[in-house]
Amino acid sequence: MAFVCAANVCRSPVMEVAFRQTVRDATAWDIVSAGTQVTRADRMCAVAARHVGTTAVGATFAAGHRSRAATPDLLRSRDIVLGATVAERRRLAVLVPALRERTFTVREAVLLGAEEATIDEIAAARAVHGADLSGLALYAAVLDARRGVVPMPEPSRGILPWRAGPDPRDITDRHTSRLARHHGAIRLAESSAQEFAQQAQRFLDMPGNRRGRRPSHA
Repeated sequence: MAFVCAANVCRSPVMEVAFRQTVRDATAWDIVSAGTQVTRADRMCAVAARHVGTTAVGATFAAGHRSRAATPDLLRSRDIVLGATVAERRRLAVLVPALRERTFTVREAVLLGAEEATIDEIAAARAVHGADLSGLALYAAVLDARRGVVPMPEPSRGILPWRAGPDPRDITDRHTSRLARHHGAIRLAESSAQEFAQQAQRFLDMPGNRRGRRPSHA
């Protein structure tokens, strides 16, 4: 799986760390983070590094992290890809069209995954993609089938009446905002990844869901 933001120095590495620290056995997961606008290998931003550095695992991760580009070769093999914003999700769909069905914003994935998957949903996903589909690829297929069925929250009204507020599916980049807003974005990235990790772990703990393959068209 992959977490993706723009620069891969704040939101997506924070999500990667939070996910690793929430799932039962992080060594059993193939997890990366990347950025859609990365041109060089940079360290995590100081604010994000300090935030994750409060634990030994987070401090080690922050010390070793260098930003990487979200390339087709990096992403094509991922069972599920989670972007920080709808805009980044769209960029990924253009970059690798085959990713469309298994690419979400992390907030979108959490909203779609709020209810536990049913046997009927799992059967329907396997009917489309193959009876041996399981693991995160199966979970992504279940979430994708819920799009357009599970209602998404509407953007709030902006300060200006003709401009909508932030999309509730987004974790907005706040590097140029006040420090309090920057911290808020980091905390939202962290809590969203933790919530997704709990939902994904719950799904994989269901009998027969743990191992499998990606859809054959990927």
